[in-house]
Parts: sequence; structure tokens; C-alpha cells
Amino acid sequence: MRTVVSGVLLLLIDCAAAQPWQFDFQPASGPLEAGFTKVTSSTAYSAAQGYGFVVAPTREVDASAKTWNIFGRIVTVEQAIPPSLLSDATRDGVSSPSPSGGDLPFSFRADLPPGFYDVTLWMGDLATPRFRILATVNGVDTTVTRADINDRRGAFDQTQFGSSVPRRLRVDASGGSILITLGRDDAARNDPIFGALAANGAASPWTFNLDESPNNPPSTVLTATLVPAFSGAALQALMIEPVSDPPLVKVGSTLTLEQAPPDAALLAAINDFNQGNLAAALAGFESLSAPALLPARAAGLLWVAGHPAWFSGEVLTSDGEQALLTEALQLLDQVLLADPGNVQAAHLRLQAAMASEAEQFRRKLGYASVGSPAVENLGRSAALAEQFEADHPYARKGQILWLRNRGGLDPLRNSVSWERAQWNAQQLEPLYGGVNPFVHLYATDQWANSGAPWARVDWNQIFTSGPGWARLLAANLNSWLDLFEWWTIHRQSPEGDIGGGWSDD
Repeated sequence: MRTVVSGVLLLLIDCAAAQPWQFDFQPASGPLEAGFTKVTSSTAYSAAQGYGFVVAPTREVDASAKTWNIFGRIVTVEQAIPPSLLSDATRDGVSSPSPSGGDLPFSFRADLPPGFYDVTLWMGDLATPRFRILATVNGVDTTVTRADINDRRGAFDQTQFGSSVPRRLRVDASGGSILITLGRDDAARNDPIFGALAANGAASPWTFNLDESPNNPPSTVLTATLVPAFSGAALQALMIEPVSDPPLVKVGSTLTLEQAPPDAALLAAINDFNQGNLAAALAGFESLSAPALLPARAAGLLWVAGHPAWFSGEVLTSDGEQALLTEALQLLDQVLLADPGNVQAAHLRLQAAMASEAEQFRRKLGYASVGSPAVENLGRSAALAEQFEADHPYARKGQILWLRNRGGLDPLRNSVSWERAQWNAQQLEPLYGGVNPFVHLYATDQWANSGAPWARVDWNQIFTSGPGWARLLAANLNSWLDLFEWWTIHRQSPEGDIGGGWSDD
């Protein structure tokens, strides 16, 4: 059965019992995604029905008509939420909010033929930001640190938009059922972007040095909230699919063939990728034309685009990654048109769509947008990048994209979003600082470079010969270039901000 979710084809193949298992959690009056089964908070489990809540949630929510007033502009849910995350399945949901932060878990059961399945949970609440969610599916855990879109660059606890987060995991249902429990993430653990998370779903503070001076070490210590406290789990949709592995997977630092025909050109392209020869790898992936190899070709393009060293033929451009992501999407659309039941291609397409939108919101809809503040679109880009799990082909590039979004000129002068972006860049510097200019740029503290303020060189004294008009032009041009180079190294605006904008990108 084919289901269109957020413009992305999400597919289910009938397993042992010829039926799809896809559930849309919602109020009784909420919009129902085509092909999904409606589930409200009052849908109790029964053996005869084969699905329902074992422990019911306490609330239903429908964000279809939700709007926000952002700086005097009315923003609708269609404008606020990235297309890959927005559908009738995710507009509404069920939750158990707790104003005190207490854990009010709820559980849903679905009966199905014994076997292994890939389960996709869509978690979050488009109307309200949610944090620190834990989902357990037949003993397998997955977590969501933040399900929100932060529309500020000055602080992470100032957020207005909710969001939707897909999580996919392999589940053993040999007992003939799947039991899903959503509640509070109590673990004190490390998040790849937000670092140390507090125990018991508490707010996660971060103490940092406020870097105010262009030439001197930080002198002010502040504490900010990187992840607000848990306030209730929220579930929007559930999809249960037959097991399907991706064509290519990373094992450690090595890309390997997983579920694709062992074609010689494909194996050579994988070897080139692992040797760091990205141009040859791309050419090899592009050479794959057999229909059975198109998912692997698309996956190869995703992995090349997601490599920190790739910038359109290893030359830095503004659309190098986007061109490959667009091509991958087109290939996967072609596969799905011919085979609507291709679960592997459907999952790859969702990954590609989220990566593509993360790039688009930064580039075409970020600084270049009209009528929408750049910080909102940079926040949307960051919210997508935050959800790339370790096996996502764009996971590392997503981290780099995230720090570029959160760094730069801040409304609240050098506040936590810049400082956190720099901290994240410093974690990536040993791995990718030599191959990715953004990692190295953001990881380098401006006062530690040379410590010298900009001093204007009087190029008129250097150019002592030639026509006066030529000497004047050359002197001014060189003075501006001096300033631009110094500004880029130090990332500093005339007001003393550690900045970004055009100077870092």
C-alpha cells in the first residue's frame, strides 16, 4: 500500500497478514492520513480489534489551525514546519503532558504475525515544543532530545514552534505483537549536539565563557539552558514495515555494501569512497544505470554529499551538496514510480528529503528569503539536522550544517548559540578540520589566532608609481581585502560581535 506523507512516499508492504500496519493518533475530529487507521485516546486495546492503548494518553491535540505571531507576522503550521515533517499523520497526535515535569507514560499495542519488523515512530507535537522523550518498542529504546524548531539564535530555551521527529528501529515481534511505551527520558547521557543531558528529564544547563572581546580571552561565565525539561511525551503516527536494510551502510568509518546487487562498478565506487577519492566515487555511483542498482546509486550520492570533504567536485560552492541531494530524490522517485512497494527506496527518500530541506532552508530560504527572518529558516534547518541519527548518510554534514546555522551574528551578542556552535566545531576539528573549512573556521577562537586588532595599511604609500586613479583604486581595494581577511579570521563585526553571515560562508 502506498501512502503519501509530507510529499515523501512512505510505503508499507503487506507482511504475513495482507494489511498495512500504520496508525494515525489524533482527536476524533482530526485529519486522517490516507491509508492509516484512526486511533484516539479512547481507543482501548482488545484482542478482537488487534490494536489499541494498554495505558491511554491523557490528551489529544490537533495543530491543523495552529498559528504563531512572530514579530507581528502570522505564521501558519504549513509555514512553520518543514514539508518532510508535515502531513495529516503528523498534524495531530496524543500526549500526556505534565506541568510539573512528572512522567506520565502511555502504551500502545498492535498484534501482527510473528517476525521481525522495522517500526517508524513519528513523535512530537506541532503545536507545542517537546523535549526528552523516550520510546521503548519491545524492549528497544529510542530517544528524542528536542522536538521543536528554535526561531532564535540568541538562546536555545526561547522556542515557539513544535515539530515532528521520525525514529526507525528494528524490532523482534516473535511473540506476535508490538508494544510501544512513550514517556520521559530519564538517562543522564550525552547527546551528539547538545552534550551532557541531565537525569530524570530535567533541564540541561550549560556553563560557558562569553567571548565578548575581539582580542582578549573570555572573561564572563554564563549558564544557559540547552535542552528544556521534559513536559510530556507525544506520539503522532506509527508505521510497521517489513524488514528492509539500506543499500549501503557505514561500519565504523568504512562504507560497506548491505542490501544491493554486488555489482563490480558499485564495489569499486565504495572502495574509492573509503580511500577518500570522492570524485572517483561519485563517477562510479553515477555510472550505475540498471534499475536494480538505482537505490544504491541514490544512496551513494547521499553518502558523497554527506561527506565533510565534499563541496561539488571538492571545490567549495553554494550548491554542491544540494545538486547531489536533488539527483538522489529524482532517482528514488523513479524507483518508487516503478515499484510503489519498495520500502528501501521509501526510507532512503525520507532521509534525502530531510537532508535536502536542511540545505534549502539554510541557503535558499535562509538569508535569501523574503518576508521571513533568516533566523527562523536557519532554525528549521537546524531542527532537521538535529534528527539525523548515526546511520544517516548526512549525519556528519548535518552536524556541520547545524553549527553554521547556530553560529554567526546573534541578536543577543555572542550568546549561547555562537558559543555552543564553536564548542561543537571544536569536537569535530580533530576529525574534519583539515577537510572542511567551516569546521576549522568555527572551531578557531578569534582571540587565539594572533590577538592583533586590525591595522589599516596605507597602500597609497606602497603604490608610488602609476596613474593616480589606478593607485587610488588599488589602494582602496587592497585595504578592503585586508579588512575582509582579518574579519574572516576573527569573525568580528564593528560592534565586537563574533559574527558570521557572509564572512564565514
